[in-house]
Amino acid sequence: MTRPVKTPRSHAVSDSPWFWLCLFGTVGVVMLVSFSPKLRLRQAQHARKFEARQAAGQTVSPPADSSQSTVGLQPILVVLAAIVICSWFALWWQRPRWNKPSPAAEENQTGNLDHDVAT
Repeated sequence: MTRPVKTPRSHAVSDSPWFWLCLFGTVGVVMLVSFSPKLRLRQAQHARKFEARQAAGQTVSPPADSSQSTVGLQPILVVLAAIVICSWFALWWQRPRWNKPSPAAEENQTGNLDHDVAT
């Protein structure tokens, strides 16, 4: 009685951490782009409120420089896009090697048995 030859297990794309980094980075880019108009409006609203308080004479601690005190969305978008691109290339580079059978698996497919058979 012989054992069936085991074929090498093909890896799913979702087994790779590069896939998940690419996926979450893509979701981050999409959300940042879709919410950027709302964030810009909210930032402008906060600037108007600050100017109104300052004009009304209320004591408000002014920001050091209002144009430099807030982080723009552009650097965050650039970082997320770089993460997506790098992780996609790493996933693309790593994927073909997953499907190559190991040398032990190739030897088993040629008909050589990996155990002794009693005759």
